[in-house]
Amino acid sequence: MNEDELTSLIAERAARGERRSDVVMSVVRRTGFAWATAEAVVDQVSTMRSRDIARCLPPLRTVISVVVLVAGLAFVVVTGLQVAELYHQFQVRRTTASAAITLFGPILETPLPWEQGFSSASCSLPGACWACGGACV
Repeated sequence: MNEDELTSLIAERAARGERRSDVVMSVVRRTGFAWATAEAVVDQVSTMRSRDIARCLPPLRTVISVVVLVAGLAFVVVTGLQVAELYHQFQVRRTTASAAITLFGPILETPLPWEQGFSSASCSLPGACWACGGACV
């Protein structure tokens, strides 16, 4: 087996995603090299042809990257639409002096967690009542 055939064999098997030890074993069987020599040859070819091998590997990273990118863009678009809607509501109501209070009133009227009290389950935890001053419900 000449050097070009060996290089092609190693690159093809690595591109298929085979384990490194299987590729080394294949080189040992076909060439009769010692294991350490075959490992060195496989490493050398893998380094030389790394771009070709990476191009042939299943595109799992690319697929995951695209999915995350699309999800991120969708999140940005939805958030932008919500901000635009709030801005539009504020612009419509800005003629009154209390536009901000009218717009954000429901948010401001919502009781905060420490104003609602804590359940008795949170009080059963050691040190949990410090947050409500011992007035757990």
